[in-house]
Order: sequence, then structure tokens, then C-alpha cells
Amino acid sequence: MRGLPGFLLAVLAALAILAFVIVPIVVRPLVAGAVRTAAGFEGDSLGVDVELNVVGLALGSIDAIHLAGQDLRTRDGLAIGAMDVDLSGVRTDDQTFRGVEGTLTNVEVPWSDGSTIRVDVVELSGPSDAVNATLRLGFQAGVDFVGNTLLEAGMSFEGIGLTDGGLTVTILGQQGFLLLGVDEGAIVIPDLLGGGPFTIVEPGIDDGWRATGVVVTPEGISIDVVFDATTVQEAR
Repeated sequence: MRGLPGFLLAVLAALAILAFVIVPIVVRPLVAGAVRTAAGFEGDSLGVDVELNVVGLALGSIDAIHLAGQDLRTRDGLAIGAMDVDLSGVRTDDQTFRGVEGTLTNVEVPWSDGSTIRVDVVELSGPSDAVNATLRLGFQAGVDFVGNTLLEAGMSFEGIGLTDGGLTVTILGQQGFLLLGVDEGAIVIPDLLGGGPFTIVEPGIDDGWRATGVVVTPEGISIDVVFDATTVQEAR
């Protein structure tokens, strides 16, 4: 009878191996499809690679997800030229993750006046509740980012440009300097030509993001933002 228990143990061991090897192969496409749906991109141009194991999945965790694609567009008008992002330690119950590393390029962001702002590069890193994002805007995008907001506020000017630390504006033939900075999570002009502070963009009360730094050069604007990915996902 010792042979029967030995045989059963061998079968159970084989089943365990199949569970660890075959089940992830079957489940992986389902997880990838769910990720594509949750990401909110139109079409099937987003590539999703998933690393998982049975024990981790049973405990509600996916080892890693790699997202890559080109010419991506969301239903709310966000367009991404290219994406290459890695997520690690992704929870299946609340969609939090241990870490993210990656880059988005040529991002077109819808703006309040119906236009779009082009962000050349977005660099991502950090855990889901405190993702650090650096947004790099080229010269024209930087000018549009500030200039469009000033125009919406009723300010007229003859010209606007970028310089170290801020912007130059020409009004009635006279050139003035506008410092660009961060105050309580908002991107602001601390003093708009003697008229006091002016807000370019600020987070709402329930928004999960805040600006932490801004650097202006003659070539463009770099903005540092930290955000809670779960809060932003719920807002969408």
C-alpha cells in the first residue's frame, strides 16, 4: 500500500506544478484584458504584459504589469504618443500598487478653453498613493500653458516668452517679468505686474494631486507633481 500513497503524492505534486505553470498562462490574458478596460484607452493599441503566480493571485496581488503602446487616446480626450510603464505589486481589490516606473511622451492634454497643451515627456515613479510625476513642456507648450490662462482671465499682451525663473510679457511696448512658482500645491504667478498673486492651475479640494516644484528656462517649463493614483482614478 506504500506505493499508492507515493503515487498519489506524485499526482498531487504534478497538479501543483500545473497550477503554478498552466493556471497563470490561462489567467494572464484575462488579467491583461481587465487592465486594458480599466485603463480607459480606446481600441486595442495598448499592450499589456502580466507577471503573476497562483499564490499571489489568490491573495489578491499581481507581481508586475508592463504597459506599452503608441498613439493612445482616452475617452475623455487625453492623447499619448507613446507609453512605456511598469507597475509592481498591483492589488486586485483596490488597484493600488507598490511602485511605478516609466515614461509617457508627446502627451496632448485637453485644456479648459477647448485647446490642448502638449507635454513632451512625463516621467513617473513611486507608490500608488504618492506617485511623483515630472512634466516637461517645450517652449511653445510652456507659453501656451501660461498664456492661455492669462488670456482667459481677460489679460491682453503683445508678446510672451520664457526666461530663467519665469516669463516675459510685452504690454503697450513695455516688457515685464512674471515669476512662476508653487504655492500650496498650485502653480502661481506670485505677483502679476503689481496686481497680486494669480493662479495658473490649482487642485480642487477633493483632487488627489499637488504641484511640488516648477522650473522655467528659455527652452521650456518643467513641473513636478505628486498624486494619489487611486484618488485620480476614482475622479475619472
